[in-house]
Amino acid sequence: MDTSQPHRAPHQGPDGSDADEPGSSPPSDEPLQPPPNPTNKSLREHDAARAQRVEIADAFALISDDTAAWLEENAQRAMRTAGATGELRIALLRDPEMTQAHERHCNAPGSTDVITFNLSESDDLDVDVFVCVDEAQRQADSRGISIDRELLLYIIHAMLHCTGYNDKAEHDAARMHEREDELLTAIGVGPVYYLPDKRERA
Repeated sequence: MDTSQPHRAPHQGPDGSDADEPGSSPPSDEPLQPPPNPTNKSLREHDAARAQRVEIADAFALISDDTAAWLEENAQRAMRTAGATGELRIALLRDPEMTQAHERHCNAPGSTDVITFNLSESDDLDVDVFVCVDEAQRQADSRGISIDRELLLYIIHAMLHCTGYNDKAEHDAARMHEREDELLTAIGVGPVYYLPDKRERA
């Protein structure tokens, strides 16, 4: 498993960076500012609302609005459970766009499931993520699960890569996938990478 996907061999970008952490990415938005002269209570509420932020961009209308809202909500819950703060911006792509991004940013052929651009300069996450819906659908179909669970796995995988986890070595990959399923179970979704009936990933 490489940093760009939960179930393939490692790739590196042309600059030697992990496939999940290519050397360049679009600039991030300016951070939100607190409201003027807030009370202590409103400041705490404002900070809490900013602590975990997830945005889904679905330019090709690949999933329903309800699925996008479910992904945002559960990704935020996973961030809180993991003790992570900051922002994840998720772009949903098809195979052609993901193949182009994989080749451009990772110098690797073909499509993949997730590519992560870690822009963080502090403890708060500042992350752009490309997720391939076509690959998620193939995996979901082959393993008999819903695509929303597979997509959420990819988002959590990207988050973990930006909080100190990696999957270059086999034992590190196993630890990372166990943590993914721990978070998924803690937020009420249940395991996705290691299914109880041991169905293997393609």
